[in-house]
Amino acid sequence: MAKVMLGGVEYELKPIPLRPARELREKIAGQVEGFARSISTLEGVEINKMEEVGELISSLGMTAANSMDMIADWLFEFSAELRADKNRIEETATDEEVLKAFWEALKMLYPFGSMMGSLSGLAGKAISMSSRLANGDTGRTN
Repeated sequence: MAKVMLGGVEYELKPIPLRPARELREKIAGQVEGFARSISTLEGVEINKMEEVGELISSLGMTAANSMDMIADWLFEFSAELRADKNRIEETATDEEVLKAFWEALKMLYPFGSMMGSLSGLAGKAISMSSRLANGDTGRTN
């Protein structure tokens, strides 16, 4: 669970069940993949041709302009509580607050990052426990 602030109101985000989480991950992946595909089609753009530069800017600009709306939509899909208060949040919350809240939702949708951090901490402890000093070897020869 994570507490987030949106437009002066604190909300508690909670992990969602497997199926809705999978469906939201698939939706996010599909939209991100679509963006990546649209960028890859611009591979042959020559920056010394103003017409092609204009197309590049237009394509990236529209995606960037819509990115916060997509993130907000994903956040509302993640949380029924936020969805119920959508109008108020859209009127009062900032892009930064929405982005921070979505980051917390992402950590629940993709928990491997936090799990890997925990595992690397455990691995570090295991290594230090098996080190020479932990086993009484000072490394000195008398």
